[in-house]
Amino acid sequence: MLDTVREIAARDADTFPPRSGSGRASPHTCLLERDTFLASLRADLETASAGAGRCVLVSGEAGIGKTSLLEHFVRLHPAARVLWGACEALFTPHPLGPLHDLARQSGGRLGKLLGDGSERAVLFSAVFDELATAPGPTLLILEDIQWADAATLDLIKFLGRRIQHTQALMILSYRDDELDPANLLRSTLGHLPSRHVTRLSLPRLSSAAVTLLARAATRSDDDLYAITGGNPFFVTEVLANPDLLPFERTFVAAHEWAHLAGFADEADANLVAWLTCVRAGVAAQYSGWLSLYWQIGSEVAEDDRRRLWDAVADGPRRDVQAIGDRLQRGQLPFLRNASWRVYDKYLRANRVEEGIRSYGKVVTLILRARFEDGWVPVRQTAVSAR
Repeated sequence: MLDTVREIAARDADTFPPRSGSGRASPHTCLLERDTFLASLRADLETASAGAGRCVLVSGEAGIGKTSLLEHFVRLHPAARVLWGACEALFTPHPLGPLHDLARQSGGRLGKLLGDGSERAVLFSAVFDELATAPGPTLLILEDIQWADAATLDLIKFLGRRIQHTQALMILSYRDDELDPANLLRSTLGHLPSRHVTRLSLPRLSSAAVTLLARAATRSDDDLYAITGGNPFFVTEVLANPDLLPFERTFVAAHEWAHLAGFADEADANLVAWLTCVRAGVAAQYSGWLSLYWQIGSEVAEDDRRRLWDAVADGPRRDVQAIGDRLQRGQLPFLRNASWRVYDKYLRANRVEEGIRSYGKVVTLILRARFEDGWVPVRQTAVSAR
């Protein structure tokens, strides 16, 4: 994952464009360059509705828009019954986690069997009966099966080898960039009968599509494609933050990608983002070091903070001030403090014990990190470029 982020960060331009106008991307932005995939899903649903169920494998990297595609497809076909489950990246996997999701939606027999602790063979047959006896077509969607436990993979194999006898379209989504050779999912998918399976691999957006999204949000596309690499999630994130300064974008994109990779702690995500930036191109290095300045400033005493500020060159100093102005602009102090308190509670509720204080921990992580021999995390060119 770090290599993927570095690849994107390395595409940064060597100079930063002027700040663009503001605007906010709509959460309901239309899907671009996905018509072919929607048409394929529609054809498979028609086949399933005629009594020959099918399985569709939707793959792609984190943030590529698998969920958005499936949600859009569901909205286009309101007549179909939908059963939607998801796997989670838990430290202790929940056996048959998606099945519990399905039981809550279908009600009746399946939920009772789960509650009674029935054997897997009974549960699997009950799920198949749920699909086979339905009066109309069913969309059975299981997301993020790269995190599926062994029991869930067995359920997928069981249903996949019988799906053609139902009116169901079973759609399985997964991140194909997180499957190592030993992952059991590879073997599971290999056991599905190919004549009843459609494979859809979602690509990144083209430069033209990114430009269209930027214009729809009344934003200049500038270096948006270079920074995001056409990943829809990051395009949306940048467009949804109209005040984000150009030299902040690379670090923010790398930080968010770290979250998608499973680094929930803010300090961990900051460390991944910083390492990504300082080992990429000059512009990315600058973005990483500038972000670290803020982290250091919040963790040292006032005298040290003043000496640090005196040592900063004029160019970076202007950029630091610009970031400070952005953070202060248009927000009353009591609202700003309230929003941080809410976010602090959110982080703690998601097992980040330090809350917003976890942001500053990145300095400690860097100081304690063991880097490879011969590499020193200093790039003077990144600072002198500004």
